[in-house]
This record gives sequence, structure tokens and C-alpha cells, in this order.
Amino acid sequence: MKCPHCNVAIHEILTSGAIANNPAVERPGQNRVPLVVWTWQHMRCPECLESIIYLNLASPEIGRQERFLAFPPTAVRPIAPEVVDPYRQDFAEACAVLALSPKASAALSRRCLQAILRDKAHTKSKDLFDQIEEVITLAAVPPYIAGDLHAVRVIGNIGAYSGPQNLDQAIS
Repeated sequence: MKCPHCNVAIHEILTSGAIANNPAVERPGQNRVPLVVWTWQHMRCPECLESIIYLNLASPEIGRQERFLAFPPTAVRPIAPEVVDPYRQDFAEACAVLALSPKASAALSRRCLQAILRDKAHTKSKDLFDQIEEVITLAAVPPYIAGDLHAVRVIGNIGAYSGPQNLDQAIS
């Protein structure tokens, strides 16, 4: 397992406990509510010393068992050491908000791409479409990468300009 805080490989050594044991109940005029057991598991990452907490849901009667990462609310995605700030910060933020707001994550990803094209590819154009086209032309970017760059742009536009009234602006 990897720590969701620092992304370092660690061994899972968890302490556990029960949160609630809701017995199966009969409700007049309704279906029977099955037995549900909640447990928690906790550990501290030996590398960064941050807490990791899981919630486990089990319902033996219906054969359902699920495990949720309760804390931290989002996990860190690995970022190569070659990625420097401010791109590292923008990418980390886009990853951190993905589960909470995919639109915000898309808009941040678009912003990160535009910053990279301006700063590293030295594009002169103002809008992202033209910046991508400039890089495709000057750097002889393979078609599959060109398609991916435009996909980030379109998805980022949808995140930034979401809403039916702005859909034409988002996909242009």
C-alpha cells in the first residue's frame, strides 16, 4: 500500500474498532432493514506521520462489504520529481479536488497546461487552442499527443464554462 498523504510505500498495520452494530429491524409496512456493521481502521504513516483512517461497512445478510478511505479525503497522486513549481502545485491541487469537484479539477488542469505551454514552449498566442496548434506545428508533436492536448483543453473548458448556455464556448 502507498500512503495517501506522501505516496511512500508502507506496510498496512492497522488498529481496529467497531463503530456501530445496527441490528436487523422490522418496520411495519416496510421491508426489513438488514444487519449493518461499521468498523474503523487506523494507522499512522511511518514516513510522514499522518493518520490514515478507513471505514468498513459489512452486511453479512446481503453479502455486502465495502471499505472507504475516510481520511485523508483525497489521496495524493504521484508527481515525478522533474515537475517543478508552480506546475507541481497546480497539478497536486487538480488531483486533490477531483473527487470533490471534477469541473474544478478540469479547469485547474487546463490552467496548468496553458502555463506549461507559455513558460516552457514559449508560445506567443493568447488562447489555448492557438497555443496548442503552435506547439503542434513547431515541435512536430505526434497526433496522439496533439489529440490529448486538445482533450485537456476541451474538458477544462467544460469545467470552466459549464452550463448549457456556455456549452458552445466550452467546446470551441
